Amino acid sequence: MKRSYITLALRIALGLLLVYFGFFNITTPDTYSSYIPAFLTEYFEASVLMQLNGIIEIIFGLLLLGGLYRMAVSVLVGLHVLGIAVLVWPADISIRDFALAITAFTLACMDDDKYSLDEKWRKQIIQHKT
Repeated sequence: MKRSYITLALRIALGLLLVYFGFFNITTPDTYSSYIPAFLTEYFEASVLMQLNGIIEIIFGLLLLGGLYRMAVSVLVGLHVLGIAVLVWPADISIRDFALAITAFTLACMDDDKYSLDEKWRKQIIQHKT
């Protein structure tokens, strides 16, 4: 399988997962709110933090689905879920989030796929320069 297709598959899978988790966090914020550390709930309600997290994950997911700023978004996603994993350790979801962080960091290290908007724009810039 060509490397471009692997990047595409990983980008789409991670993007869809983030959009799904984001909508889930917005529509049912109380499901995972028990994982939020007490020091964070002193300032904000747990359900509000979960909804904000959901919005962030949807934005990241949509950017990945479109292939926009894939490298930067992948690093941010990796840091985001790694931060969650560390904050909720030793909860069961921390293992899932460590795996997602590794996936996101791996995606950041890969080349753009030919179906991403980043690649399409890069080609247009090169054509305009010549």
